[in-house]
Amino acid sequence: METKMNNKKRRPLKKIALAIALAGYAYGAAFAGTTGTSATIKGLDASTLVAPSSGLLGVDFSFVGTQKTSGFITVGDKIQVAYHHGDTDGDADATAVVWHWYNAGGTSLGTVTDSAPVEGETYTFNVTAPPVGAHHLGAVITGNSATGDPRTPIVLTIADIGQGVGNPNGEPLPDVGGGGPIISGTQAGGIFLTSSSATAGSGATNYGAGVAVPKIGDVFELKVWDDANSNGIWDTGEADLTSTLTVANVTWNLGGMAATADSAGTGAAAAAPAATSVLTYTIPVNGSSHSGQTWGDQGYTLRVSW
Repeated sequence: METKMNNKKRRPLKKIALAIALAGYAYGAAFAGTTGTSATIKGLDASTLVAPSSGLLGVDFSFVGTQKTSGFITVGDKIQVAYHHGDTDGDADATAVVWHWYNAGGTSLGTVTDSAPVEGETYTFNVTAPPVGAHHLGAVITGNSATGDPRTPIVLTIADIGQGVGNPNGEPLPDVGGGGPIISGTQAGGIFLTSSSATAGSGATNYGAGVAVPKIGDVFELKVWDDANSNGIWDTGEADLTSTLTVANVTWNLGGMAATADSAGTGAAAAAPAATSVLTYTIPVNGSSHSGQTWGDQGYTLRVSW
């Protein structure tokens, strides 16, 4: 009798336990699911370009090695642009630099094709022969990251790297100043009367061409220019390089034997240069000549080296 009573008590307990288990399952099933979709994940910032010299927006320009011609960009120079690429998200640098030739009026004459690839956070350009009319060199620098979101570029348009216009806090290319033009690296020189005030395109007579006849008392000056077209004539737009010379290297030479000036008709070579370390020379009377001959400078040719 007692056993039957115990069995009756156990059955309700089993039902209660099953009910609790089912209730727990239902409770768990009610809280399983999926949320809605968020907007795309963004990085903290886009790229920045920082000039090493200032730590602010910009880039720095410099010559690599020795500048070939003081005051000018010259074919054969190497120019470097340096910057720090800022991206706190860890995206890699993908900054691009395109070099431009500009004429004196600021019009682009085309992009430069002979350029080196980005190396870290520097970019080096080997200056090659510029197009006709090129006065100065500019750069369009697009700072960007290789990956990331946002990936919004920063563009610096610098029309003249010597003046640095468009380069807010960076260093311009030193010892250039936007003077222009770009130097070809081919120099020519001439002997001009100081009274002719010879300049590019002035048409002043070059006595070094061997046509005009120098005379005693004439005052000459050496002029050296960038002979961009290699024709030996100081054409309009060709830069005056006289101020870049090392004057100590200048020598005014007397050439030939001056046989026409010698009464014996044989002549003799000049014993010494006419003058050294000067940019001007006055043809002297016989007694003041350095030729060492009784006829002075007469009968000799005049030539200047630098």
